[in-house]
Amino acid sequence: MSTSSTEAPAVPDLVRVFGGPVVTMLARADEALLGDVVDSIGGPVHVREIVQRRDRWTLAGDPPGRIARSTAGAPWPGTAEPLLRRTLPAHDKIRIRRSVRYFGRLKGHAQDVRSHNPVKHGCYTRVDGYTAACSCGWKAKDVYASKGKASEAWLGHKAGQFTEAAYADNSALLWVDSTEVVHPHLPHVPWTFKKIVSGPRHGQGIAEASLDTLTLDQTRRVMAAWQTVLDADNRETFEEYFPGRDDTPRGPRPGHTRLRLSGDGGGNARVILTADIDGPPAEETEGGPVSAEPRLTVKPSSARYAEELRLNPGKASADGHAGWACGAGASLLAGAETPGPGRLGTHHGVIYVCIGHQAAAEERIVGAGYEPRVDPAPPSHRWDPWPCGHVTAYSTAALAALSAQPGPDEARDLASPHRAPDAAEDAER
Repeated sequence: MSTSSTEAPAVPDLVRVFGGPVVTMLARADEALLGDVVDSIGGPVHVREIVQRRDRWTLAGDPPGRIARSTAGAPWPGTAEPLLRRTLPAHDKIRIRRSVRYFGRLKGHAQDVRSHNPVKHGCYTRVDGYTAACSCGWKAKDVYASKGKASEAWLGHKAGQFTEAAYADNSALLWVDSTEVVHPHLPHVPWTFKKIVSGPRHGQGIAEASLDTLTLDQTRRVMAAWQTVLDADNRETFEEYFPGRDDTPRGPRPGHTRLRLSGDGGGNARVILTADIDGPPAEETEGGPVSAEPRLTVKPSSARYAEELRLNPGKASADGHAGWACGAGASLLAGAETPGPGRLGTHHGVIYVCIGHQAAAEERIVGAGYEPRVDPAPPSHRWDPWPCGHVTAYSTAALAALSAQPGPDEARDLASPHRAPDAAEDAER
């Protein structure tokens, strides 16, 4: 899991931007207003331009709090083009942050601002401040210096009621807001929200984001970052390349890569990130491979866990390291096997390797007397890879043979293809 930081959060201080309390809610794209703050792939957008087309809306603006820039050579108040844009179907539900001053009366909530500790002195009354309360029973704990400050405290309560109602309606909205506060440096994504309306997960909120406008490498980085805060579903998380050319109603389409990250965010929320990007992976571009394989990154938590396993091996398996220095994540599983006794043979251990160390791993396995079997790592291993060279063995003999520090011959057990001599054989010699 990533940790929070003292640097600027993903969403700036919107109370300062709006000049008062802020309501977080879900609304259709065609319900957005000038001055709202919405999400985009580049970050929050303080909307100052709305373009309506037949079935799509474009919301454009600048990061919240940014001063409007003037166009070179144009008289004031001409402004430059917006820095950020988001185009989406008019009926998609998106997260909108809006000033509470745009909202009318709320049933059951009436403002009650009163003088605190009033004392009459002749023809005037002296007060020690003002208190704020609501007809619903809410009371502010603080005493405010002016009626305006007390009134704004009540507006904060009113904004909270609208926001809590939005959270109750869609659990995914609450999860996204909470996650951005706890992990402020997660990449920005353009969220849309839905709900499951039938089945065993009825009422569960869904937060979706399409990353089609990013490059393949950028998409991988964004998904890898968000996976650290999700309980990923490996059955629905994948990356697939489809070679071209496909005939579509809009004409032939070249090869494309589809990526999907799906998982549970907790609090009855489902999170889905998708991308469908034209073009082949880097290793299949014209002119030969640019790189043998995208370099997988090992998370610090995974590296620490692998080190703990090597220091404290379990009873059913033991962990070690092949001995070479490589900081890449493992994209291949090099298994050490022997024939029989069953039809599938016996699996003795595995070395997790990158493509660059595949030959070294096979040589180590063959030299140990096993048969190598190299398979691509499954999607779950690619999202959270083991360090290259990590060894998991199922016998002391296999661990000694595959790791960098082979043990004495007497450490080998019956699972090894190299059986240690017994006492009768020693006597015959």
